[in-house]
Amino acid sequence: MAVPQGLLGGISVKPEVTYGVDPGTTGWTFLPSRAGTNLAKRRSYFGPQTSGISMPTVVEVGPSWVDGEIQAYWSFTHAVVSPVMANFMTVAGAGPYSYVATTAPSTNSIAISKNIGGTEYVLTGCKGTSMRWELDPADGIKWNIGYIGQDEAVHAAQTVANPADSVIAMPSDLTACTLGGTALGIKSAVIELTSPYTGSDRSAYGGTTLREPFPSGKRAVTVGLNLEVDDSTGFNSIAEYADYLSGTANGDLVITFGTSNYFSVLACQAVGDGIAHQFGIQDFNLSLVGTSLLVMCAA
Repeated sequence: MAVPQGLLGGISVKPEVTYGVDPGTTGWTFLPSRAGTNLAKRRSYFGPQTSGISMPTVVEVGPSWVDGEIQAYWSFTHAVVSPVMANFMTVAGAGPYSYVATTAPSTNSIAISKNIGGTEYVLTGCKGTSMRWELDPADGIKWNIGYIGQDEAVHAAQTVANPADSVIAMPSDLTACTLGGTALGIKSAVIELTSPYTGSDRSAYGGTTLREPFPSGKRAVTVGLNLEVDDSTGFNSIAEYADYLSGTANGDLVITFGTSNYFSVLACQAVGDGIAHQFGIQDFNLSLVGTSLLVMCAA
């Protein structure tokens, strides 16, 4: 019979002790509910290598690899997000916890398990290449995580135990947004961290999977803010637009959710396009590039 989407579904993660080796069936952390993924094994095909119009007598394939993204919901609960965050950043503290993107990740690689219709598939040798938070006023904070990995195989079944929906960070949880100390009224925002790694081309003769990916460039953190043009006492996005026009550094961006939960992008500089005039309430998109990303979780 067909397997309905989401049947017994679940996505869980666990740091690897040895690169590319399945870390077993216990101690996995399930990502917040309604997580989905296109993360899967890929295999290249070599076409016919001889001239002529006949069909090939042998089908040749190249080394395989894993890539794709997970989309989950963000939570400021350390126990829920720490296995993923540690594969991107340095983890420190003991409540509040800090995740810092300027230094090496706390864990080298991660295994990811996806449950499809009651069958577990584990993707091993995964390293984080991108992380994106989407702050949408009509939904919880979406958390998109990109990976490059080595292999995928059937995995012994686990018990699916998704975190409660109550741990998901919601728009109503936002308490403040400041840029260089100036309060802003954000309509939506996207924060993205990219971490370049060698890709599917890093293979070796005689191997059936790619070799362990290694960093291939500097990390970057970017932010896209959609702001109302406002010069009132409470919010002053006009001041930030003036900094954009003059080329003045905008300072640190801090988006706070309650107590000790926040995103902070340091030393931001505005880039991109200016305000496009329109009828109705005027808004504009402010694009920022920062020097580092700091994420804090209270507990």
